[in-house]
Amino acid sequence: MTSTFITRTSTLLWIFICLTMTTTALAAVDSGQNPNPFILGDCQVGNLNPPVGPPVPDLFFGEEAYAYHVKPIDQCTSTEDGFILESVTQMLHFNTDQIPAVLIVKAALYSAQFDTPSGCWMPGITLYESMEETFTIADNGILNIQVPIASGPAYLLNDHYFLVMSYQGGAMAQLVVDDEPMPCTEFVNRGNGWQDLNGRDKSGGGKVIIFGDIVFSPASVANTQSTWDGIKSLYK
Repeated sequence: MTSTFITRTSTLLWIFICLTMTTTALAAVDSGQNPNPFILGDCQVGNLNPPVGPPVPDLFFGEEAYAYHVKPIDQCTSTEDGFILESVTQMLHFNTDQIPAVLIVKAALYSAQFDTPSGCWMPGITLYESMEETFTIADNGILNIQVPIASGPAYLLNDHYFLVMSYQGGAMAQLVVDDEPMPCTEFVNRGNGWQDLNGRDKSGGGKVIIFGDIVFSPASVANTQSTWDGIKSLYK
């Protein structure tokens, strides 16, 4: 199906909106052109910074996956000990010569594994993922690619995870970034495993903007559910 979870605004207008709104309302910006509003959960996790500077070209080819490291307890406070991921959003920018375009997208929550040689948390196994969503890109500018996720189990707030967006279709675009680069946070997989985006691919700019909407819930998945949980608990 063709997703309706997509909004557009000019770059300057978007930056102005982002600077004048609270970060918890960031995903709610809607141009009024869409019949369905953005999903908003109890809290948002991921990169909630506004876009800064020009989008980064020549890195997004529409046949890759992006992962962003999160530890929900660092961004959200709740009396519940768990959360359920409702959606994942990534900001992309399309030039006029890159439209029309078609993207086939899946969103997912991945476990995090601690990699001793690099000292980084790395994307691990898929915990749960969305159905495929097809986005037909007809307008240029910054777009919020938001993919809803059907309810999965609740995972612990006080743990490490990755928000993941996987793309097919081969549509070209630019990565929207903030101005705060950071290692061990954003990763790309173009078929040869996960690689840190910090410094490797981007000559300038900061982190890609990926964030997720979560709802609080009693955790239904114990920390001992798999081998990786026991290993990574040593590094909390």
